[in-house]
Amino acid sequence: MTPAFRIIAANTDVTATIADRMISLSVTDEDGLSADTLRLKVDDRDGRIAAPETGVILDVALGHVGQPLVPVGRFAVDRVRGTGMPQTLTIDATAADMTGPLRAPRSRGWTDQTLGQIVETIAGRVGLEPVVAAALAGIRYPFLAQTAESDLNFLTRIARTLDATAKPAAGRLVVMPRGTGRDATGAAIPPVAINRTDLSDWSWDRGARKAYASVTAEWGDIAGGQIVKVTVGSGEPIHRLRHVYATAADAQRACAAELAMADRARLTLGGTLHRFNGDLFAGGTIRTTGLRAELNGDWLIRKVTHDLTGALTTSFSAERGADQTAP
Repeated sequence: MTPAFRIIAANTDVTATIADRMISLSVTDEDGLSADTLRLKVDDRDGRIAAPETGVILDVALGHVGQPLVPVGRFAVDRVRGTGMPQTLTIDATAADMTGPLRAPRSRGWTDQTLGQIVETIAGRVGLEPVVAAALAGIRYPFLAQTAESDLNFLTRIARTLDATAKPAAGRLVVMPRGTGRDATGAAIPPVAINRTDLSDWSWDRGARKAYASVTAEWGDIAGGQIVKVTVGSGEPIHRLRHVYATAADAQRACAAELAMADRARLTLGGTLHRFNGDLFAGGTIRTTGLRAELNGDWLIRKVTHDLTGALTTSFSAERGADQTAP
């Protein structure tokens, strides 16, 4: 299958201009605070390729000749550099939705707000569509402080206490639980099937034991005038969360999320597919077969990279609890 790509710069299709000059193209999709990135390197042998200005928007799609191309991101140029000899031009860009006001520090208090209301307010302020999983939207917070903190960091901090992710993508501000296999409406998203024969290489790593066996946190009981401790899990090592939460429920959720994330990090899997697969995305799931018995089953994807350097391939990094078994 012959690789194909499309790049639209500032609403102008420049694919034909750089088609015979393409050296490499790499798109990386990461879970969490890390911004999705694009790196494009082209042959600049005659200096005739116009270097884009910082902030120019690049829409990128990948696939194969004869098939519909898959959009893989919308990026804002943040760096252009060149080398010689040979003469090349490299363009680095960051996900367009991760720039601008969403990363600007802000200070405010949030009183008696649900997570859905908080995301709706922030999304409206930065011109994004709010998308919050039904299981999370109704969680209510008596008070949250945002002090000299960007909206993105604030939402990511909240999401971490719910074992969820907060990320802008494709014009939407999305808050979703990790690894549930469901979209924001609660509808099931089947994991992407990956067999051993689909992989050109893979590696895995299992830690000797959990980083900690239990997690504790404190919450402020205003009515009782005391600080109360809650614990999720049992035994040692014990991990203590520094933040003092507003309610017992907030503290309990934060402990449970921290323990779940620590367990998933015990077993990791990385691999490169023989070809491009546009169905893989950070925060999604894969289901592996044909590997070692303990490696088969469902995995949470943390990072996806699409590389076009002659061939077009997709690689991934994923994780899950060391005690999980195949479904």
